[in-house]
Amino acid sequence: MLDLIYGKHLFFVNPLFFYWVFAAALLLSAIGVVAMRNIIHSALMLCLSFICTAGIFVVLGAEFLAAAEVLIYAGAITILILFAIMLSQKIIGRDIVYRNRQSIIAALVSLAMAGVLIVIFATGDWSYHGAPVTNPANNARMLGRSLMVTYPLAFWVASFILTITIIGSLLLAKKE
Repeated sequence: MLDLIYGKHLFFVNPLFFYWVFAAALLLSAIGVVAMRNIIHSALMLCLSFICTAGIFVVLGAEFLAAAEVLIYAGAITILILFAIMLSQKIIGRDIVYRNRQSIIAALVSLAMAGVLIVIFATGDWSYHGAPVTNPANNARMLGRSLMVTYPLAFWVASFILTITIIGSLLLAKKE
């Protein structure tokens, strides 16, 4: 499948092997995020899931997205989450409740969603016809062109939402 894109294999191993390794690690780390009892360990598992997502992007030929995933999510967002956990005065010295009244409802909704996804996966046409081979140096150029020419409204809306988020977080921090 993926060898249609790459032609030669890295270290004589099919890229599909790396895809499944990253996918399995991503699934296990995502489960670890919600299953860990320690919130710091959950944040570190979240960082691992970001790195696995970047690995999948590399295997699929989206090197720019992989670099952005590592720099923005695995780097900046994870550090921000860890600082927020460590500097929060509301958590220090208190026991965190790990269960709430909505856990049964959340489990039922999760099982229903898993059932829907299994049905979609079982009945869908998942044949892969290959993507055109592109020069990896042009990935960033093509992404930038599509953001500025094809989807400028989505780019502006995302920028506006991020600006509002930053202003809101500054106002919340100023009140404390």
